[in-house]
Amino acid sequence: VLGYTTADAQLAGNVPTDRRYQAAVKLVQQGNYEQAKTELNAIMQRGGSLAPYAQYYHALASFRQRLYGQARTTLRQLTERYPTWRRLDEAYYLLASTGMESGQ
Repeated sequence: VLGYTTADAQLAGNVPTDRRYQAAVKLVQQGNYEQAKTELNAIMQRGGSLAPYAQYYHALASFRQRLYGQARTTLRQLTERYPTWRRLDEAYYLLASTGMESGQ
């Protein structure tokens, strides 16, 4: 899993959102994907500096659930909404992985 939990969360400056984000990332790491996606979706809806990270982890959770279409859609939205995001390479890598796993 990519390591942008603590340092990038601190950049946001919003402590409640930071904690929610960190908790959601931990849920992804623990394999509790549905709960993680619910939390990440709330962060994505609020926008802000953690939104692209939340969107990436949402896609990662979908990927791990083998919901490749959902992961692909989320990643495409991420790359369109945040074309200058500093972790875009990881998003493209996961996007390519969804294609490989789904045979596309």
